[in-house]
Amino acid sequence: MEKASYLDFIIEVIRRSDKQEGFKVLPRRGSSSGHLAG
Repeated sequence: MEKASYLDFIIEVIRRSDKQEGFKVLPRRGSSSGHLAG
């Protein structure tokens, strides 16, 4: 996947989760923070 498309996808997902209930949708931080840490 191209980087631009990937970022667009991430932004879309974040927007959707934000509309639903913020970041509660994400799994426990401890297990998945590795991917999301900046």
